[in-house]
Amino acid sequence: MKGICAVLLLLLFALSAWAQDTGRITGSVRIDRSDAPVAGVNVVVVGTLYGAVTDEGGQFVVDAVPSGSYVVAINALGYRPAQRSVNVEAGSEVMVDFRLQPPEAQLDEATAEGGRRDLWPRAIVETRRIREVNAQDTGGLLRLLPGSGAMRGNGSGLQPHVRGLWEPQMGIVVDGAPFAPGSPYGIGSPLDVVDPTSIESIEVVQGPYALTWGAGMLSAIRVISRGSDPSPGPLASVQGAYTSNLGVLEGIGAVSGVAAGVGFRLFGALRTGNDYADGSGEEFAADYRSINMGGRLGYDVSPAARLSVTGGYQDQREVETPGRILDLDDSQAVHLAARFQQAYATGVVRGLDARVSWNHLHQRVTYEDRALPDQRSYAVGTAHNQLGGRLAAQMLAVGRWPLEVGSDVDYTRQEALREGSGDNVILPEKGIVDMGFFANAMPALGNVDLSGTVRVDLVRADSEANMDTQTEANISGAATLTMPLSEQWQLGAGGGSVVRTANVVERYARQLPFRRIPHFLVQGNPSVKPERSTQADVWLEATNARLDFRVGVFARRISDFITATPTRLDVLIPPQPEPVVIRYTNSAATYYGGEASMAYHLFGEFVTLHAEAQYLWGQEEELGEPLLAMSPLRGSLGGRLQGPANFFFIEGVVHGATSQTRIAASRGETETDGYVTADLRFGLSLPRTSYLLLGLDNVTGTRYADPLNPQIPFTVERLAEPGGRFYARLRVLL
Repeated sequence: MKGICAVLLLLLFALSAWAQDTGRITGSVRIDRSDAPVAGVNVVVVGTLYGAVTDEGGQFVVDAVPSGSYVVAINALGYRPAQRSVNVEAGSEVMVDFRLQPPEAQLDEATAEGGRRDLWPRAIVETRRIREVNAQDTGGLLRLLPGSGAMRGNGSGLQPHVRGLWEPQMGIVVDGAPFAPGSPYGIGSPLDVVDPTSIESIEVVQGPYALTWGAGMLSAIRVISRGSDPSPGPLASVQGAYTSNLGVLEGIGAVSGVAAGVGFRLFGALRTGNDYADGSGEEFAADYRSINMGGRLGYDVSPAARLSVTGGYQDQREVETPGRILDLDDSQAVHLAARFQQAYATGVVRGLDARVSWNHLHQRVTYEDRALPDQRSYAVGTAHNQLGGRLAAQMLAVGRWPLEVGSDVDYTRQEALREGSGDNVILPEKGIVDMGFFANAMPALGNVDLSGTVRVDLVRADSEANMDTQTEANISGAATLTMPLSEQWQLGAGGGSVVRTANVVERYARQLPFRRIPHFLVQGNPSVKPERSTQADVWLEATNARLDFRVGVFARRISDFITATPTRLDVLIPPQPEPVVIRYTNSAATYYGGEASMAYHLFGEFVTLHAEAQYLWGQEEELGEPLLAMSPLRGSLGGRLQGPANFFFIEGVVHGATSQTRIAASRGETETDGYVTADLRFGLSLPRTSYLLLGLDNVTGTRYADPLNPQIPFTVERLAEPGGRFYARLRVLL
């Protein structure tokens, strides 16, 4: 008993000494032009776990902050991020006030006056949540969101999935620039190039409501990287992490600041991974090595004009892919983008937004059958190039409601060649150009906010020699409305129809691995029609000091759905045993589903209980069977304990899914068992603006496979997730 009392006295003494060496950060968040306070804004002390949320008066208090120099940042949805440098002294209080500016230098009076929200069904992963999870790749972050998921093909590089849609049905936009689907061989995703530690937020639009972002987006993922607003002073950080079982080692460094009037953020990351074991101890080959580097430069040409340049590079080597026919021997990806934004305080035109972008991906994939006496092997080189541009004007139309009009163009070219003799062309060099014209209006009728978008796309697909030219003209449109039911509850509804043209692989492939079933080879079809997705949504939201609640349901029908059916074609590249060759064709598909999420706060922000659930049903009409990789009923339940000023947190989450018995049997899909797993994580702010993240994933070591995962080629076994694993992540702000 005396020992326990002594320990308690020592803890009290340490806490007292710690409190005496701390100060307080207070301030407010208001809209710049109207001076209206903004509630519910996350305020973060960069590089630590300290933070707060603004109250109804826009005020915030971050208490018990250790003395030192910090950067305080806010990221309010619908406004530009902002940062301020502060110096906290022991026993003192420092005040900092933020004035919110419209996003991307766009002076939108409807936003400035009312803090208007986006009008479409969506889900967001914000900065704090990204920092508090152990993500080695960006695709894995989508598993945090109801309605979204990711397919594992190897130890890293999870491929995104949104409400039953895969690449290329969903659009991926990074800092305003669209990224086309990745390698023709289906290894990796455009999100692989984006390092998770460089991300400010991820937004998933769960339907055809992102028509101004690019062509053919049946749903969309938008990534905003850090550095969108220059740091007020030099800021450098280093981060190291280790994840057991997968054997992942990470080293990450970043530096940001302003030099000669140019704001900058540069980063680099090195990751290596090894084989992993599932819950039963079975080993899966999943080695990989990855280098990511990139940055962002921003220059304020004037108080109302900004020029920004972003770029990134990724190099991956020796990537073993148990969920694919081939392994990835070598991969280099480069992306570059430039953007100019101009705002006007008066007049009809309130903003101009222009950008250009270029993406390049080169991969070499290999196959070696060690079971045969001659150890048959081959290699394929692939190339992907994409060039895009966009020009849009934001205006105030009649009635002073926002209107955006513009045009964009996207040119994509891909090819795949087999090394050695014989028929080497697996994907002939082909290109597709899409020029789009769009208009979006957001009128308000009393308390009802409306949004309507129309888009026209002109498509041309041809070969390098301008042979087999094909042209299309596609019209898409969508509309949504939201209306308040009370001060806390809001009802929304939307619908739209969007056309997606067939891509290069779907038109011209010569027996490439099928992205959704890797042990099938798929043949292109130049006559395949564009698919049209028509979707309707209804959602209900509630937000107050204690409760955040959202439930949404949807129905979708895709006419001329691009699918694949078996053929009698001979295999050009015959791995053993010989796979089935299927051919792209058109069918029709119907989807139903919905998601629900809830967070309930007790004792302010100190205790939070949260729950999520989702379900998806899909049927392909021509085959009369379920669609591939439909998610069964699945969800999570968790709780979070957060210390004062968020200097520590403890969180536990239980995940579960029912068995999936609705399968596409004609395409070789097998049933998936249900499962229950549990995760634990702990975060702690340390002296010298550092923080530590510790966690246990799959605490009980359960053997399970995500229903979205593929089957291992030439077997009926679905690729399992790793068993229990421990991770530690330390970030130090220099």
